[in-house]
Order: sequence, then structure tokens, then C-alpha cells
Amino acid sequence: MIRRILIIAAVVLGVVVSPSLGAPSETAIAKQLRCVTCGTSLDVSNAPSAVQMKARIAREIAAGMSEKQIIDGFVRDYGRTVLSSPPKSGIDLWLAWALPLGLPILMLFILPFVVRSWRRTRGTPDTEPPPLDAADEALVDRELEALGDV
Repeated sequence: MIRRILIIAAVVLGVVVSPSLGAPSETAIAKQLRCVTCGTSLDVSNAPSAVQMKARIAREIAAGMSEKQIIDGFVRDYGRTVLSSPPKSGIDLWLAWALPLGLPILMLFILPFVVRSWRRTRGTPDTEPPPLDAADEALVDRELEALGDV
């Protein structure tokens, strides 16, 4: 009885695991790449370049290449911008994932200091402006008289 259960379990696990052990899926690879023309996910794009990229994926799968080899080939040919999401390692991890999360947190710490400095400089001045010399005062008086005649 136990032997039958083990055989059934092995068959079920073999059926469940076997698709992932076979050739990579064209759709799974296409979801990880972007169209170089329109920038949308390759699996939904119908641009001519996307059709060519999908055909290349199909050829490389037929040639027995792994998913990683195919994606690495696209990155080598088109650069990292062809990836639909940035790699989760190296500097890309910080620039694409951590920086957008860390920058708002940093701004929350800096904002009180900026607001405090704005309040100090926006108040009324403590000193009077310097007095006008005689020539400037005469010029202001002439201009005011000219406006009074209007």
C-alpha cells in the first residue's frame, strides 16, 4: 500500500515538475523583455521589432538555449534597457529599487530643517532701510508731484 502511494506521488510530482524542467517558455521569456520600439512588454507588443524578437526567442529555444542564455543574449545586443524590470543585484538594485523608496524617507527628515530656515528668513526685517540721500529724495519728490498731476 505504501509502495502504491509512493509511486502515485512520484508520478504526480513528475507531472508537476516536468514542465519546468523542459524547454523554457517563449511567453515567460517575452514577459521579462521590453520591445525596443515601443517600450511595452514584449509579450503584448505587436510592433515589427517585437515580432522579430519573439521569432528569435523561438529559434533560440528550438536550438536548446536556456532562459538565462536567451535573456543574456538580448541584454548583450540591446543593453539593460531591454529588461522589463531591473536586475535585483549590484548598483541597479540601489538605483532602481532602493532609491525611490529611500528618497521620500530622506526628504521627510530634511523637510523640517528647510521649513525652519524659510520661517527665519520670511519674517519682517529687524532693521530699517538706509535713509535716502538728498539727490534720491529730490528725485522721489519730483516723481510723486508728476503723478499727482495725472
